[in-house]
Amino acid sequence: MSTHLTLFPERRQLPREPLGRQLARAVRAHFGVAFQALIDDSERIVRLCSERPEAKGTAVDGRPTIATIYNIIAEKHEVITAESRKTFQYVHEFTSWPSIEQMRKPHRVTIYAFDGESPPEWLYARHTKSLSPGVRKVCDIQCDLSGIYDNLKPRTNPNGEEYWSIPYSLEILFGKTSLQVEMQWQVDNAYKKSTLQVIPDSFV
Repeated sequence: MSTHLTLFPERRQLPREPLGRQLARAVRAHFGVAFQALIDDSERIVRLCSERPEAKGTAVDGRPTIATIYNIIAEKHEVITAESRKTFQYVHEFTSWPSIEQMRKPHRVTIYAFDGESPPEWLYARHTKSLSPGVRKVCDIQCDLSGIYDNLKPRTNPNGEEYWSIPYSLEILFGKTSLQVEMQWQVDNAYKKSTLQVIPDSFV
């Protein structure tokens, strides 16, 4: 039984809180995640496809993609407060129906950092699994998806192949002394959330 994690984060930033008496600070690095981008005719995607044609692929849902891109989620020098948070939507896709035991296994999203001024477009150096120069791993966000097992939905891609997808959101709080992450999902018309375990790898 194989799985495929399709990361299509849709960056949604909540309105900034008035600074007032809140303690504000600047982000010290470009924080990002691995990103599998949908191929379209935008200038950036056309350029990336030209740079690394071997990086093109197809997602489980049949859409053409290119990976692995270093997707910035918090920019260096960006001013944040203790309440600053950003929400990203993810879809976890399975090529076959997963068991509840498989859903309980840790599913991880890794956060990286780049300390320089101009972050790379690509997460990895070409033809390797080595991080691009200057990129370092910060932490893993560990997700137990068994709590949203009932949200699995059967799908069929354009090739007539059946797969299953489960959508959820990650809300990251950057303004605390350490990163804090919550998983959010929808049940009928209600939204639920759960605090996730963050496993540090290097100093933020």
